[in-house]
Amino acid sequence: MLDREELNVQEIVDIIGGAQSGISRHLSVLKNSGFIKDRKEGTWSYYSSVQEDHGFKKDMLDKLAEELKSDNDFKHDIEKLSQVIEKRKDIAREFFKGSALNIDSLTGVYDDERLRLLSLLKLIPVKLNVIDLGCGKGSFLPFLASIKANIAAVDASEPLLKQARDLMNDYDNISFYLSDVSNSEIKDNWADACFVNMVMHHMPKPKDFFSSVKKVIKPGGLLIISDFVSHGDETMRENFGDLWLGFEQSEIKNWALNSGFHDIDIQMLNTNGKQVFIFSATKK
Repeated sequence: MLDREELNVQEIVDIIGGAQSGISRHLSVLKNSGFIKDRKEGTWSYYSSVQEDHGFKKDMLDKLAEELKSDNDFKHDIEKLSQVIEKRKDIAREFFKGSALNIDSLTGVYDDERLRLLSLLKLIPVKLNVIDLGCGKGSFLPFLASIKANIAAVDASEPLLKQARDLMNDYDNISFYLSDVSNSEIKDNWADACFVNMVMHHMPKPKDFFSSVKKVIKPGGLLIISDFVSHGDETMRENFGDLWLGFEQSEIKNWALNSGFHDIDIQMLNTNGKQVFIFSATKK
């Protein structure tokens, strides 16, 4: 199961049941044996399998995986895993459902005009096809309109997307999508650029995002992401529905490289007491 997804202890308990103390002991044994690894994020620990290219451990795990294919209990656990991932989505979805009309109260934490302006400097030509993924109430859309872009505004929150639609009512070259990039109706290889501004820490599976977004970006097109650098502020989970406490530069870079992006550039700045990165990469 940990070969499929990185999970914390409570998520593992939700999937297979049992006492949390017992699960923690088993995880400790597996970690000490070199089968799994953990990653600290604030006060939480996330566990995943250690990938082996060859050797005894790999042979044993491959054999076990083959046997589990026909095991009904394992199939049930995989179904529960899907429910756990969906629960991650619900955390962000429920938060923004309740706070959509008070989104301005969040801007002191998430919003900094420098993020948009520095990102915008990466776009020189006009009339590009541009995606604003997680557009929220549409704060970035007027900047894209100023370069006469053909805009795809994407957000999973209907109240926020309505605010964005109202804001851009007089701009013709824009389409709105109530979805995320993995199930939007945007055509493959459509976008010259995709902006993802302070959204990725709400994604249930940020690692998988890169392969999804790659489909809608043209070869040679840009992916531009701004988000928090890893931090330990646990209040962000409860107060803002954050699933992840930021990201390390190295993991973002590796996810992008493994999904077919190159020419990676990362800039750092401090905003509202937290360190933020602006990431850009080109689709091969």
